[in-house]
Amino acid sequence: MKNIINRQGDVMLYEVQALPEGCVEQGQANEIVLRVGEVTGHSHRLLTQERPGLTFLAPDGSIYLQIGEPATLAHEEHKVQTVPPGIYLLPTQVEHTPSETRRVMD
Repeated sequence: MKNIINRQGDVMLYEVQALPEGCVEQGQANEIVLRVGEVTGHSHRLLTQERPGLTFLAPDGSIYLQIGEPATLAHEEHKVQTVPPGIYLLPTQVEHTPSETRRVMD
C-alpha cells in the first residue's frame, strides 16, 4: 500500500494502515475542523456527505481521522482537494529556525 499524503497550507494528512492501539474516539461529524488560522481566522475543514468522519486521540496525543467515503478538504485561501477514504494521521506542522522550533501558524 502506498501512503497518501494530502497537504493544504499548514495541514497535512498522512495515510496510515490502522489506528494505533489505545486510540479513543473523540467524535464524528460531516464537517471536521482540522485547523483554525490564528492570523486569518480561516479554517481547514474536512467535509463528507453521507458517512461522517471520525476523529481519534492516540495515547501520545496524536490526532487521527477515519473517513469512509471521499471527502473534501476545504479552506478559503486554498484549492479544494478530494481525500480518498482511509485512516489519516494529522501531524502538527512545525518550522525550524536557528533559535527555535515552533508550530506553523496560518
